[in-house]
Amino acid sequence: MNLCNTHPFRHDGWTLAHNGVVNWTGKQTKLHRKATCDSQHLLYALTENHGTEAQMDAMKHITGYAAFLALSPRGKLIVAVDSMASLYAGITKKGRWIFGTTKEIVESIADLSAAEPGGAPARGVA
Repeated sequence: MNLCNTHPFRHDGWTLAHNGVVNWTGKQTKLHRKATCDSQHLLYALTENHGTEAQMDAMKHITGYAAFLALSPRGKLIVAVDSMASLYAGITKKGRWIFGTTKEIVESIADLSAAEPGGAPARGVA
């Protein structure tokens, strides 16, 4: 592992975070050949294919299990979860989204966002 293969991944205006283990079984394009980790295959399946149908077809070449979030260059949020991966979402009182692999992680982050440094409860800041 190194900084190049640490979440979030970015390419061609897209941003992606992924939980799971996947393999790419599709065409070995230049990008897929240079991938340094499995998450990048998900990202390249989105960036190399334009339009929802083409991206969904590309995802058919992903095996394994995954939960991922992707943000398109136009600000469209794509959230995908299969039957084996877990993904939980929450929102703070300030309207900031929280995503995590367990309900407890999401709740802990929400609790932290409502606290001031030192752990004292914040007044209307979360």
